[in-house]
Amino acid sequence: MRVLLVNAIDQSRGIESLFPPLGLGYLAAWLRERVEGVEVRVVDDGVEHEIDAFRPNVVGISAVSQNYGTAQRHARLAKTRGLPVVVGGVHISMLPASLSSEMDVGVIGEGEETLVELLGALAGGSFDRERLSAIPGVVYRDGDGELALTPPREPFEPLDRLPLPARDLLAVPHGGTCHLFSSRGCPYRCVFCASSRLWPRARALSAEYVVREIGTLAKRYAPRQIVFYDDLFVLDRRRLRSIVELVEAERIGERVEFAVSVRANLVDEEVADLLKRMNVTAVSMGLESGCETTLAFLKPHVTVEDNRRAVSLLDRMGFAVNASFVIGSPDESRAEIEETLRFIENAPLNLAETYILTAYPGTPVWDYALERGLVFDDMDWGRLALGVEDASSFVHLSRRLTREELFGLYRAAQRLAKWKRRSSLARQAWRNPRRVVPFLVRRIASMRS
Repeated sequence: MRVLLVNAIDQSRGIESLFPPLGLGYLAAWLRERVEGVEVRVVDDGVEHEIDAFRPNVVGISAVSQNYGTAQRHARLAKTRGLPVVVGGVHISMLPASLSSEMDVGVIGEGEETLVELLGALAGGSFDRERLSAIPGVVYRDGDGELALTPPREPFEPLDRLPLPARDLLAVPHGGTCHLFSSRGCPYRCVFCASSRLWPRARALSAEYVVREIGTLAKRYAPRQIVFYDDLFVLDRRRLRSIVELVEAERIGERVEFAVSVRANLVDEEVADLLKRMNVTAVSMGLESGCETTLAFLKPHVTVEDNRRAVSLLDRMGFAVNASFVIGSPDESRAEIEETLRFIENAPLNLAETYILTAYPGTPVWDYALERGLVFDDMDWGRLALGVEDASSFVHLSRRLTREELFGLYRAAQRLAKWKRRSSLARQAWRNPRRVVPFLVRRIASMRS
């Protein structure tokens, strides 16, 4: 059995290929463990060539909403070769009705166990509908061509049953930056985020599993930095303490720096001290807004003072502090957005990325946009891309600002972010010149390449 897993991304956006698709790495590793004789390949480019060269028995495609159009193109290509197509990822999980005619099955939620069962339902180059109906967590077309949705699959537990992702199938750099997931899900329900809707509950890998994976990465790839791509790395403080103690015991922090994501209201002296002991050097937070009213809409239970206090504490303890912000909420005024811009200007941030509020399927913001007729179940999904190129390229949710006004504020935020990067580099040079010199060398080398 040959399985081709395709990561549907926009190749023109460098950020989308910055890190390899670990989700597909987990799927590949699980298939290798559970399906005898399986051969798996993972690609995000050259799909047509790979189909013709590898001659898979089935093609699996993973896509987020903004790249769902790309997933559909890959699926049509596979169909021209007569191949069965499975689509997975957050988009189809949140919007099963978007299963297109060139896709045979959609996987809803986690795909490890589902994909194994789907391979078992293949017969003669197509899926047996009767067997599909018995597989939890899938959407497909019945004999009448109508969409059929099976009952949801229970969350995968415990996560420690997962083998380490098959990084040998991924483009993992040696001596650069690696990333890993140490948990799935988030207990909070920000109005713009689908994570808590995709994962029914937050679950975490054990500290022992996490540090074993860190050790494997350090041995095989000698990374300069390991980035935790969890929604919220510090959620379980007891687990955090255990991870730190194990990293210290194995002296991994002497060889590797770490970067993590946190939530402002969970940051205190103890958390900061634990991260420092682990050799975390960069901390990211979704601060979302510097305006109390907007923040209460986007991210309940966090205040602007929480944001300000967390940034100040982390900066004082020497971390590079990175933050993201969201503008363009339906009732947000120009003055309220300008409060956020002032917050960015005055806060000691190294990076400050600002985005226009986007309606992603599965979120309350999507429901709002759907009610107003601003989005549809079959739309140009590229309009949901994070980066905004002009005033006409995004879904406009604001009731108080015109497209042009909101885009102008967005551009102001982008200019402010550039200024923050430059000023933060100067601050880092003053604090630790030895760390800045390698950064400049890498930056110059990348500009020449």
